[in-house]
Amino acid sequence: MITRKLSRFAIALAISLVASSAFASDDDPQDRGYFNVSSGSGQILLDGLRQAFGSKQPPLLIYGFSRGAQFTYSFSRWKPDLVLAWCAYSATEWETPETGTCEPKGIIACGDEDESNYSFSVLQFLKGRSIAKPWTWVSLAHTGHIWSPLLENFVRAYFASVLINPKDKGHYHPECAEFWLIMSGQIRYPIEEQGVIIANVGDVVYVLHVFQKKSKSGKATPKPDLELIKSRLKLAKQDHARRTRAKGKP
Repeated sequence: MITRKLSRFAIALAISLVASSAFASDDDPQDRGYFNVSSGSGQILLDGLRQAFGSKQPPLLIYGFSRGAQFTYSFSRWKPDLVLAWCAYSATEWETPETGTCEPKGIIACGDEDESNYSFSVLQFLKGRSIAKPWTWVSLAHTGHIWSPLLENFVRAYFASVLINPKDKGHYHPECAEFWLIMSGQIRYPIEEQGVIIANVGDVVYVLHVFQKKSKSGKATPKPDLELIKSRLKLAKQDHARRTRAKGKP
């Protein structure tokens, strides 16, 4: 689905838009559906791009919803060299991420009232981040299986940042747990001996370290873990300062 905002976004950045509700039917006798990206739906997209652009095929930014989200992730795994970034929103099924494979940065998003799709999407994100996939998780509060203008706004900004600096790895580091973005509602974090921390809309939550404490001296945190937390906190403060400057705040 191409909205007016997406059209204006494409015009402003001089990029082309390609949209389709389905590249092929799941019932096609030749199995040319979403579940066969390498010889079905994905090949149809590639053929269309070759017809439109010839040998000068541009890099892709892919944004898919529901079955389109399933296609989005599958295609990004299949042709990672062609994809700059992707967003899979409310995917109904996922392929298991693999170690040792290079994949473009992407967003996994889902509404928290989207039944089983939400738990499957969270699980997919955590699996990917555990093997250092450059992914961002976005949760939309009080949202079911429906297109989200709020998420679309974020995705456009995300894609624009990728276009400005395609080689920028952003906030991702193989040793970090994950990067969260709160689109709507609140997330409450009960932290031991610190009470409940509340993150609101627009807040960025930095996960500095996750570990099982095995101290031999009471409640003391091992020095290596403390040093690692301090170094990551320094990076988080630098990133926060950069974000603050970008918004024009002192």
